[in-house]
Amino acid sequence: MPLTNLTLLLIALYGGIAILTILGVAFLIRSFYYSKKYVEQKERRLLQEKETARLQIILLEKNNHNLSHDLDQAELRSRLYEEQTAAQAEKIFVLEEETARVTARLEQLQKEVMASALQLERKNDILQALREKLHQPGLNMDKLIHKEQQVDDDFKEYRASLKNIHPGFYTSLHEKAVQKLTPLDEKYCALIYMKLSNKQIASLLNIEPRSIQMTKYRLKQKFGLGKDDSLDVYIRQII
Repeated sequence: MPLTNLTLLLIALYGGIAILTILGVAFLIRSFYYSKKYVEQKERRLLQEKETARLQIILLEKNNHNLSHDLDQAELRSRLYEEQTAAQAEKIFVLEEETARVTARLEQLQKEVMASALQLERKNDILQALREKLHQPGLNMDKLIHKEQQVDDDFKEYRASLKNIHPGFYTSLHEKAVQKLTPLDEKYCALIYMKLSNKQIASLLNIEPRSIQMTKYRLKQKFGLGKDDSLDVYIRQII
């Protein structure tokens, strides 16, 4: 009987040892499993971090490339802007020179027109003096007629000079008129445009100042102006 108890005790002891061994092995297996899982998770994190770092490097390289490209584009735009600025400055310089030449030419033409007007006035003074001497014997009428023709020829030159200064003047006259203008009307309008007084116009055309007033009244009607409208102001503002 005591032997049986010892056997049972040994069996229980070995059984306990076996159970502990099994539990120990199970613990080791479990520990190994979790350790392996932890290592795998850590490796995955490391791989993810490595991939993230690689992607960040690629992104940085791309950004650097884009930045370099943007810098190149900015430099190119800067060069283009400088070239365009230089070209515009050159154009402005050329335009300024051309404007100066045109201004000088305009001033020269204006001087020529005024000189022609003064010459016409001087010639008409001569004609007026001849008119006063009509009663004198020996007056050469052919010469007087020739002088009158010269006045008309001089006005043609004056008209051409005015066209050079203001090419659209006569065209604007006819566009503004509500009735047809005659060559004589053009002559009066041109003289008014040059700011000549009634007395000066009368002297140039060898007519009475009163006739100028009547002609201006007729021209106001041809331009459709009212009684209180100024023909002189209207003509001088026509272009």
